[in-house]
Amino acid sequence: YGGEFDTSSEIEPTIWRAVVRLLNEATVEGLSQSDLPPTMEDDFYDELRHSNEVFAAFKVHSMAVQMADKLFDEKGKLKSYRQWKDDVKSISTHYNGIWLRTEYNTAVIRAHNAADWRQFERNRDIMPNLRWMPTTSPHPEAEHRSFWERKLTRPIDDPFWNKHRPGNRWNCKCSLEATDDPITPLPEEDEINADKPQRGLENNPGKDGQLFSQKHPYFPKNCKECGFNKNKSTITNWFRNAEQDCRNCVNIKSAIEKASVEHDITAIFAKLPELSGADYIKNVRKITEMKIFKKLEKNIFSAVGKEDKDYKNLMAGAKKASNAGYKVYVLPNPKGVKSADYIFERNGVVKMYDLKTITGQSSIGNRLNESIGQTNRVFLNLATNYNARSMAVEIKNYFETNKDALEVLIAKGKKFVSVDRIFVNDKNYFKKIRRLIEK
Repeated sequence: YGGEFDTSSEIEPTIWRAVVRLLNEATVEGLSQSDLPPTMEDDFYDELRHSNEVFAAFKVHSMAVQMADKLFDEKGKLKSYRQWKDDVKSISTHYNGIWLRTEYNTAVIRAHNAADWRQFERNRDIMPNLRWMPTTSPHPEAEHRSFWERKLTRPIDDPFWNKHRPGNRWNCKCSLEATDDPITPLPEEDEINADKPQRGLENNPGKDGQLFSQKHPYFPKNCKECGFNKNKSTITNWFRNAEQDCRNCVNIKSAIEKASVEHDITAIFAKLPELSGADYIKNVRKITEMKIFKKLEKNIFSAVGKEDKDYKNLMAGAKKASNAGYKVYVLPNPKGVKSADYIFERNGVVKMYDLKTITGQSSIGNRLNESIGQTNRVFLNLATNYNARSMAVEIKNYFETNKDALEVLIAKGKKFVSVDRIFVNDKNYFKKIRRLIEK
């Protein structure tokens, strides 16, 4: 609602992680119900888990797009937050309630079926045929009744199984059983045609490692209509996705990596205030090692783009710090946690800073107080002339007000001045800082 999130081409990381976690839990539950050997189960789980990540990406993206469509009224005016929240309640209820529960239950069933299929393939020399077993549902659907009532038995490589299998309908509770019993005749064609797989369940997860197919309504009809291709080269995407393959698409992979990292960095930011010493430094370094940073120029790495409202100020400060010999990491600003703007690294030492750009008549004292709770180090980028004595007083007040304050780093032109608590308590503090700033 605040306009800080591009629903057309991004994945909301918190919801995405929650959906992935539930689908992975369902997958583990389904696999555990099968006799698939543990070694095969571990390898196969990696395939299924990735397919869950892709499915969750399109699910969350689809939900976000529908919610975004409700932001404006028929006259194009932004609705009040309360009105918008009421209008999207049904969307949230369906995506995160009814549908998610059905998807969870179906994921359990299809993971079980997929593991069974792998086991059937493994033992086909001994038991080459598969028998359709009765459903365990108290309210079975009619589509599969003729198959299990006649104990339909066909070879494992029979083309029949390509389109007709237990689990090709939501919440289907039929199953297959390997056997060496003789095969049975196929039902009449009209009985076979009555069983039409539901969208998203046409595939065999035992063969392709996907619990839900890319024909599911959450997925785009083609690559051209995919939101994750936004601002990407049309020609590049045409060659890359000549045949739609969402699971292996580099654009979706990039979006998933970003959502994963945003979740991880949010968790680190939330944890940092509780840490100190080596644990604090270890987590700060962990941030610099994440794949979210793009090298913009020598010694400047950024996790924010030009669309960020503070991009200009962040880059101006980064360039000054870089010129002063620092390697600069420009940090994202995850929702829900207080975070710094930069990590500066020099001579192997890493420190986090909150940027305060001083322009016009803005008060340094007020800006310093704004940073309390975000980080204990502040980077003051002076883009205006500011009375040196007033600045010295306001910095001293900041240290006296904030017992956790560690440093104020001042950039004025080509000058870089570091002020810490020892400096502030020096009896000649005012003379020294004015001399450093004014010289």
